[in-house]
Amino acid sequence: MQSARKQKASGPPGSPGAGPSRKHARRPKAAAAPAAAPAASVGSPGQPTPQLLPADDEGAPSPLALPASLTEVAGVATAPSNGSSSAAVPVAADGAAKKVCEAPLPEGPPPRTTALLPEATGIGIDENYSKDEDALNEFLRLHPMCSQEACSQRTLQAMAGMFEKATMGADQLPVVGKLHDDAFLRPANDVIGERPCINADRCLARFIAQLRYGPGTSYAFTCTEYLLPDQQREFLNGKGLPARRGKCLLCMRYFQHFTYTLARTDPSFKIGETGLGLQVFCNAVGSSDDVAGTTVHDDAQLRAAAAELPTHASLVNVKDGYKPSAMLFVDEDFQNLRGAREGRIGQLLFKPVVRFCSTHYRYVLDDGEPRIVQVGIGADDVSNGLHFQAPASGAASPAPASTLGRP
Repeated sequence: MQSARKQKASGPPGSPGAGPSRKHARRPKAAAAPAAAPAASVGSPGQPTPQLLPADDEGAPSPLALPASLTEVAGVATAPSNGSSSAAVPVAADGAAKKVCEAPLPEGPPPRTTALLPEATGIGIDENYSKDEDALNEFLRLHPMCSQEACSQRTLQAMAGMFEKATMGADQLPVVGKLHDDAFLRPANDVIGERPCINADRCLARFIAQLRYGPGTSYAFTCTEYLLPDQQREFLNGKGLPARRGKCLLCMRYFQHFTYTLARTDPSFKIGETGLGLQVFCNAVGSSDDVAGTTVHDDAQLRAAAAELPTHASLVNVKDGYKPSAMLFVDEDFQNLRGAREGRIGQLLFKPVVRFCSTHYRYVLDDGEPRIVQVGIGADDVSNGLHFQAPASGAASPAPASTLGRP
């Protein structure tokens, strides 16, 4: 036994059989390692080259030795140090491929069994999450938009529930009475600077009169531009008319009714994006270049006017007001559509406005000047304009059936 120890100790310094010493346990200097140049060319310039330290006399590794996982590069294991610098392990350069720890794979599929539950309990390979996956799951809980399940049923259901709980506010609209509306059912007064309807010869006041009384009738006229009470007050005070020319009362009610019908029947309707015309393009007929420009200008005017609807609300069931039957009926399902949530037209759910009906207007002549009278829709109207009379008294009621003669 003693001879074996002596023989082991008598080996050359740095050999596997040589005992450890403080001198050999230290890291060799770069100047004493002639073969360190190849290792330095493989490793990073500023990173030292890891080496294995010799084991002690009993064969146990030194406490200062590096673990084996750090001394393996690209699948190449280091050899035990023999005292020469050639045993240095090369370090992979920056960006080079390193060995990846592979997940354990089963030897084969699990055996078939008729039992409902397995005999042994455990966590499957696909259910075993690493620390990185646990950290990723915790991050996705704080930031769900980073997950790739934006179109899952749970996410879409949550988004649909947000629209059900959205708050729809109603802005304040000016309330206008029937007498103010009646004052604008006449031709424009050019002497004081009033403007006619923007539709000009296509004004509904002229169109309805021509349908009723024929072309060239004296009842046909272009109605005056409709102004709200505040706008009319500014005009009379000398502050001028609005910058954009507006429609008359008939054309405005028709356009408002038409826009609501589009928004109610089209779930994707949105004012400013959806076209309001029956045809979104025009066909060239002549050699004029103004056709396309006029069409684009009219479409822009329509969209700007539709964005301002409704402009005002009307009084209902009060003096100087309208009957409820004359109001535009807006059902509750309209609030579930896009147009009611994203546009000002959604205020029709809360604000009463007069619907358009051509039978509500009658033409009269005052000293040869035509004008229109609203009939049958006023709250204090006795319905004489629609040729309805009060029911007959009960004195002239027929006799009961029991008093009739029997055969």
